[in-house]
Order: sequence, then C-alpha cells, then structure tokens
Amino acid sequence: MEAAIDLFSSGEICNDLYISGTELVAGYLLSAAVAIPFGIMVGWYKKVSYIFDPFINADATRLRASCCRYGNYLAGNRILSKVGIIFLGAVFPILINSRDGVKTTPLNLLNAARQLWCFRMDDLQSGRSPPSTIPFILQVV
Repeated sequence: MEAAIDLFSSGEICNDLYISGTELVAGYLLSAAVAIPFGIMVGWYKKVSYIFDPFINADATRLRASCCRYGNYLAGNRILSKVGIIFLGAVFPILINSRDGVKTTPLNLLNAARQLWCFRMDDLQSGRSPPSTIPFILQVV
C-alpha cells in the first residue's frame, strides 16, 4: 500500500497509466471498427452468414486463447503488440454480439423503427442498423 501511495504521489505511475490507457483505447476502437460492420454484414446477409459463421464460431475461442497467450512472446514487448492482443481479445465478442443482435431483431421492431424514426428499407439495406442491435453490440465480455 505504501508503494502505491509513493508511486501516485511522486507521479511515476502517470506515464505508465497513460501508455496502458492508450493501448487499451486503441485496441478496443480498432476491434470495434472492424467487428461491428462485419458483424452487421454477417447477421444481415444470409449468404455471407453461410460463408463466415462456421469460421467465426470455430475460431473465436481458439484464436483468442492462443493469440492472447503467445502474442507477447511473438511480437515483443512493444505498444503495437499490446494493441494487437487487446484487438484479438475484443474483436470476436463484439463481432458475435453484433451478428446476434442483427439476427435476432424481430420484424415488428423493424416496422416500429420504420414508422417511428422514418427508417426506409433502403436505408436499412444500405447499412444503417436498427436501434435494437445496440445492446448486443455494447455487451462485451
């Protein structure tokens, strides 16, 4: 406890917290930027789902476990390797939750969104996701 008080009072830990926070935010934003559009696409289009669902379901646990465990050994102890580890740790939960959110959106919610928020079907097909997918996207393990 005294060591923690000394580190915070002297300001030595501030740089370390800044670098760790930067790595966390960069890895998470990168994984969200990749996983959310891909998850919406996989959940929306059946042909894309038929192609990618088996790989997503099979590789989600295996890749997260192996890459997160051995990524630091392979890529070294640099910032980019830590961003990559955070990316791999977050991309599959975000992807799976985005996909499931789009797949489980009932038709009556789509109709309600169309009437209440003036969604047109061409807007929905052009990539705008209905609001009911947001809780699934934000639910990260």
